[in-house]
Amino acid sequence: MVDSSSFIELMKSHSSVRKFTEEVIPDEKIRDFIEAGRAAGNWKNFQSYSIIIVKSSETKERIYAAHQVPATKAILGSSHFLVFVGDLNRAEKAVKMHGGTFNLRALSLS
Repeated sequence: MVDSSSFIELMKSHSSVRKFTEEVIPDEKIRDFIEAGRAAGNWKNFQSYSIIIVKSSETKERIYAAHQVPATKAILGSSHFLVFVGDLNRAEKAVKMHGGTFNLRALSLS
């Protein structure tokens, strides 16, 4: 049997960081983090999202200005800001490529 105690302790010690150092995370590490997240299971394994990596200070300022919520001020101090966008385009293309019919209503949880 695998000892899961270290994993459980890691999960219990989770914290969210809202203040960032000046350290810039290398792009290759960001890609590694994203790929690790994509390897996790998800609903129907659709990977139905796209990730936009924002590094430009100007773009981060525009995103922050559009929200004007104090909690989102952390956007400005991040080296990379990741925007996750729901995207069923790939799923639809895959279904159609295999001769199926893409029915968005069938995907509904209700």
